[in-house]
Amino acid sequence: DYELVHYFNNLGMNYQRKFEIENALEYFNKALNLLNSITQFDVSSHPALWNNISMVYTIKGNHKKAIDLLYEAEKKILDSLGSEASGLFEVYHNIGNNYMEMGQFNNSNKYFNKALEIAEFNSNFPEVGKIQTLLNLGANYVRTNELDSANLIDKKISKLIKDEYTILNLDYKNFKGELLILRGDYEEASKLYKQTASEVTAIYGLNNMRTADQFYRLSSFYNNNLDFINAIKYGEITLEIYDSLDKINLFYYAEQSLSLSLAYGQLFIQSN
Repeated sequence: DYELVHYFNNLGMNYQRKFEIENALEYFNKALNLLNSITQFDVSSHPALWNNISMVYTIKGNHKKAIDLLYEAEKKILDSLGSEASGLFEVYHNIGNNYMEMGQFNNSNKYFNKALEIAEFNSNFPEVGKIQTLLNLGANYVRTNELDSANLIDKKISKLIKDEYTILNLDYKNFKGELLILRGDYEEASKLYKQTASEVTAIYGLNNMRTADQFYRLSSFYNNNLDFINAIKYGEITLEIYDSLDKINLFYYAEQSLSLSLAYGQLFIQSN
């Protein structure tokens, strides 16, 4: 029975990676229902499934539903394992992510910090998890123009980051780009975003969602700085990549299409 639970969970994860969200939700729920018929609480399987199901709702943009599910998971873990359980880390991290997406940065910071406290309680906790939470916390501080706090997070990450953390290094460079913008160093931010786009392309290839998202970030940077020629250049690359993919996030596609249209309009105004 446990093998079937893992099978359904793995199927859900595969569908999630392909952005087949409803199929992912179906198999995550099958796994959870089967697990509930076997045991009231399994220390490894239950938290993983609760987080996976909440992630589906996060992707769907239903952040309130995701947070409600995560609060339920928090209560069950607290009741079963206590307030220092390592399983609370991902729950708190994901609650923080959802509040971040909702623009509720104070609530988001609260839960990112709770996640980091759990990591400190558990001395062997993986550094990768801590770094990702610190990156998100730092991004919040950038968005709320808290430069001193963002700089402090930058120092903490720089002590933990390692060359072999390939994906985290890319995320760290994007955070550094945002931090450079907050510091007013647009030239260095431009160089770093271009470098990161090249690195992402080298790792993932052009026909990849991660690459599209990186060029979207680059296009948005130039759009925000009124460099509409470069905004259009990288925006068109972004849409070309999206067009090459079988499954995409339609919200991102629509947002990039709108941004590109606005950039063309602004360029036309500038030229007349």
